[in-house]
Amino acid sequence: MQLKAFWKLFSSIARNKATDDLYFILAEREAGFALILFGFLVGLPAPPAGITLRLLPFMENDIKRLRIRDESMDDLFGDLARMLMG
Repeated sequence: MQLKAFWKLFSSIARNKATDDLYFILAEREAGFALILFGFLVGLPAPPAGITLRLLPFMENDIKRLRIRDESMDDLFGDLARMLMG
C-alpha cells in the first residue's frame, strides 16, 4: 500500500513539473513571437507586412497588455510634444 501512495505522489509531482515546464516554454515562445512581429520597435528587421498582418490576431492579448501599460505610464516628453504640436 505504501508503494502505491509513493507512486501516486511521484506521478503527481512529475505531472506538475511537466505542466510548469510547458507553461514556461509557451511563455518564452510567445515572447519570441512578439519580438518577431514587433522587433522593428527595437531595431530588428521587420517581417513582410502580409505575414505580420496575418499573425497579428494571435497577438491580441499582448496588444491589449501593451495598451494598458501605455495608458498607465506617464510620458512627460510625449505630453510636451503634444502641447508644442498643438
